[in-house]
Order: sequence, then structure tokens, then C-alpha cells
Amino acid sequence: APWCGHCKALGPEFAKAAGTLKAEGSAIRLGKVDATEETELAKEYGVRGYPTIKFFKDGDAKNAKEYAAGRQADDIVNWLKKRTGPSATTLDDAAATAKFIESAEVVVVGFFKDVEAEDAKVFLKAADGIDDIAFGLASSDDAFTQYEVSKEGVILFKKFDEGRNVYEGELSKEGLRKFVKSNELPLLIEFTE
Repeated sequence: APWCGHCKALGPEFAKAAGTLKAEGSAIRLGKVDATEETELAKEYGVRGYPTIKFFKDGDAKNAKEYAAGRQADDIVNWLKKRTGPSATTLDDAAATAKFIESAEVVVVGFFKDVEAEDAKVFLKAADGIDDIAFGLASSDDAFTQYEVSKEGVILFKKFDEGRNVYEGELSKEGLRKFVKSNELPLLIEFTE
């Protein structure tokens, strides 16, 4: 909407994100629509406020994802890369796993000997739906040994509280999402003036 202040502020960042993706040779394309002019299109995709960013993976118009991350070009680019790239980083050995775990406040690592196994696929599907946490997939014996993992499964590593949480029970996409959401924040958050 041309009159929308938030749209005007987002415009240059959106253009910068498009430029970054183009410069990197990415296949991702960004486009914009004036929903006040294209009212049928806005209605079709449930646009109720401005600005609204929708993501269509592989041109799938029926399953458009709503963008809800930051308003800077880097935020947009990173979110899109997460949605279009592999949902989890492949961790080739214990050193790569350690580096990955140290890379963020909270990460989730799936330890699976066979990355093509059904549980590994469930893990990747769950990772695909969680945008704000990095997921890694470790299959090497030395990673299992270093992190004292005796059986295949999922561990959430964090730099607070107990340091790690092990997923218990049968692995499911929804169960894994609940596990991540219930363990990603500190048990106690201190607020100061």
C-alpha cells in the first residue's frame, strides 16, 4: 500500500534483499504487489495488513508461508535461505558437530547413523517448519562418542540451564516441534530496569 509507512520503510530493505540474492546467483525471486490495487489477489492470499510477505516454495500457491521475521535485508535473505535450502546442516564429524553446537545459543542435532532412515526424515520435516532455530544432522561415530549418544535420537543443545535436552518418546513432526518450543528458552528470564 503506497500510503503505508511500514511498507515505505520495508521497501528499500526488500530491494536490497533481492539484490543480494541476485548477486549470489540465487534462484529465489522477490516481487511486490500493491494490494490496494490488486484486491482480488490480496483476498485470495489472505492479506489483511501491510506489509505482508508471502513465500511460495517451488511455486506452490496453495501452501504459501507467511513471513514473520525481521525487517532488515539480512533477515529476509536468511529466512528465505532457510526455507529453500536443506532444513538441517549436515555435520560430517565430531569437529563439525562441535562447531555447529557452538554457533548459536540454541541448536537441535539429530543423531542418526542412517540419514535416509524414517526417523531422520521425520526430523528433517520438523526442521523444515521451525525457522528460528538451526538444525544439524550428525551420523559419524565420533560425534556419537563425543556427545555420549548411545542410541539414535534428537538433542537440543543450549548455552543455559542444563545445557542439553534429549527428546524422549516416538519421533513425530508435531512432537519434535513441541519439544523444541518447550526447551528453547531459559527456565528463568531475568528482567531488569
